[in-house]
Amino acid sequence: MVIEVGARFGGLLTTRQVEIAFGLDPIGMLIREQLGEQVDYPPAMLLDGQRAAASVAVVPANAAGEPWQTQPVWDPEQVDWTALLSPGSTVEPVPVFMLPTGTRVPAFDPSGGSRNWLGVFLLTAVDAPTLQRDCRAILDGMEAALPQ
Repeated sequence: MVIEVGARFGGLLTTRQVEIAFGLDPIGMLIREQLGEQVDYPPAMLLDGQRAAASVAVVPANAAGEPWQTQPVWDPEQVDWTALLSPGSTVEPVPVFMLPTGTRVPAFDPSGGSRNWLGVFLLTAVDAPTLQRDCRAILDGMEAALPQ
């Protein structure tokens, strides 16, 4: 059995999402706390943010989990993001989690977990419903948006 005793921020891009949505810098707050400086914490759990943010891991399957029918070339720079996203939404690739550009997309492996990741993107939107819509639009539209 392993028990973790070191505090860390969990999740993929969580600190960036908190900063975008709520205007808080969790890493900076932790550093200031550790240095003994005054940190102004919110008086209660924040529920409503300035924007909405999510990390989207694109796999060769749609939002319903149905594998893609084709194996396009992975080239997210060729995607017309304005056709997939709502007005006011932004998408930013996370290079460390990207399949090399020009690679033929491998077939979806239902037992592959994160090995199916083609790329991870930081997505922002004006509100949570729009963010949810855009996440689905990316997952449902990426196959057709990539070069065949």
